[in-house]
Amino acid sequence: MEELENSLGKLRQCFRSGRTRSVAWRKNQLRAVLKLIHDKEDVIFEALQQDLGKHPVESYRDEIGVVKKSANYALSNIKKWMAPKKQPVPLLFFPSKGEVLPEPYGVVLIFGSWNFPICIQGTLVVLPWYIEPTILLNPPLNADIMNEEIFGPLLPIITVDNIRESVDFINSRPKPLAIYAFTEDETFKRQILAETSSGSVTFNDVLVQFLCDALPFGGVGQSGIGRYHGKYSFDTFSHEKTVMQRAFFPELEPRYPPWNDFKLKFIRLAYDFDYLGILLLMLNLKR
Repeated sequence: MEELENSLGKLRQCFRSGRTRSVAWRKNQLRAVLKLIHDKEDVIFEALQQDLGKHPVESYRDEIGVVKKSANYALSNIKKWMAPKKQPVPLLFFPSKGEVLPEPYGVVLIFGSWNFPICIQGTLVVLPWYIEPTILLNPPLNADIMNEEIFGPLLPIITVDNIRESVDFINSRPKPLAIYAFTEDETFKRQILAETSSGSVTFNDVLVQFLCDALPFGGVGQSGIGRYHGKYSFDTFSHEKTVMQRAFFPELEPRYPPWNDFKLKFIRLAYDFDYLGILLLMLNLKR
């Protein structure tokens, strides 16, 4: 525990120093990841084969390639993601300028998934067992495999009689991480999107949304909280800090006591964004 606390303290001290905030430092970290993946590719292939029985093609497709692709995507976009975002403010707040400034949370704890140890977690654990792919046809709905995440080569198949029954079945269960619907029926597609809730939906393919850095990936409800990939990963670990800059003058005196009817009228008009009404009130004129 003492070693853990010391390591945590060093990480927090490094973050407080401001060293990790620059574009250059972050790009260097991404390049270091790319170099590590390149230098240790054979070691990763071997470990994934021993641990999960993955062929090198599968390992590159699901792990190494995903990390390299994501790191290169971030390298090309990190400067833009870090830039303050100008936000227009209503005339009511004149003279003001608004912006949203992303700032890193700092030291965070990440619980990774064992089934994708490189692209999600970054560690390898070699285990001496392997399970062959298995299909389970219409298992009981109260079976463990129907109530827990599988993360293995086991595929339960539930048969239904029609589209309505399939939608009702999905909605009777906890919200899934993804729905994969194989259909060219546009009405069915719209029904899936409108009447079900899931982390993502992919039509006529599987997992491709996980590979796209331009789209967020994540669950909803029991299937997960938050989202990642590309800028969405950056946003997940950033606090969007509001920044408003104002001048000393003019001052909105009606927002301060002592209160009177004039100030109440002014505030009513201001909250309705009735600028003409405010002007007439200030000039003591009526509509």
